[in-house]
Amino acid sequence: MKIFYVWSAARYAVHDVATGYATAFERAGHDVHHFRLYTRLEWYASASAAVGEPDTRETVGRFVKVCSDLMVAEFLRHGQDADMIFIVSGIALHPDVLWMLKQMKRTIPVAILLTESPYVDDAQHYL
Repeated sequence: MKIFYVWSAARYAVHDVATGYATAFERAGHDVHHFRLYTRLEWYASASAAVGEPDTRETVGRFVKVCSDLMVAEFLRHGQDADMIFIVSGIALHPDVLWMLKQMKRTIPVAILLTESPYVDDAQHYL
């Protein structure tokens, strides 16, 4: 099976879960295409800091939107032959992108591992 695998937004805590699932899929013989959301967010945060942009809620929201859009673009470029999309902790994906994935669900299954439960169930409700 070909899996378009979306890593979590952080390199800590949930990253261990993401590593475990990715390793398990690969050991089971699946072809896994990795989209590391955390590296995109880190890059944008670093670039923003380098130009002196303040670290505000608006700035972070823009990072999340741009990086989430990059996930869809990479799927369209490299993952269209995937059998499924597997997302670890969708809490840092922009809601627009989740809507786009829902539209694609007609042709490809989408699974989201809700690693933040039960801590942020209200925030995850839209997933």
